[in-house]
Amino acid sequence: MRKKDMRIERTQSSIKRAFLSLLETENYGKITIQDIADEAMINRNTFYLHYKDKDVLLKSIIDENMDLIDEHLDFKLSNDTKEDEIIILEKIAEALLKYRYFLKVMFSCTENKYFLERFDNSISKSIIGNHSFHFDNLDREYRETQMAFIISGSVGLIKYIASRGTTMNATQIAEMLYSLFFRPSKPETVSE
Repeated sequence: MRKKDMRIERTQSSIKRAFLSLLETENYGKITIQDIADEAMINRNTFYLHYKDKDVLLKSIIDENMDLIDEHLDFKLSNDTKEDEIIILEKIAEALLKYRYFLKVMFSCTENKYFLERFDNSISKSIIGNHSFHFDNLDREYRETQMAFIISGSVGLIKYIASRGTTMNATQIAEMLYSLFFRPSKPETVSE
């Protein structure tokens, strides 16, 4: 029985790798089941034994990888210090570097709202779920605006690095994010 499970896992893994490989160079809408089957070196019937269509396959790939990223980002810190905030950003950067290929392909896939929503939620939960980032002394509207900026900027930087690459390690990325985003007080130039 275990041998059958391994064959199923290998076949599904081959299908997923083939699909991601095709997404690197082809538009999602132009990829056919036959293209995926050819790339995975299987026949169409084998594909349909595992997946209803390419939408189900894409969702499966996203869910599998985003669950792994969520596990990586699932942690709690007890202090509200700069060091803890950098640890949060470092965890995000580690996930970026570890899942760079998946993220690069997903960010390049234009018809992928589901991935973008899942990814934004994961980053938001990791940042907001851990700390207030020294915003307690700010009014609600400013704090929410600043958090939206931090989350959007983090996602934008992750997208940039995933698509172009970097020589920075996770700590360097985290420190750069911290220096770009975290200001402990409201700037004087903002009018009320």
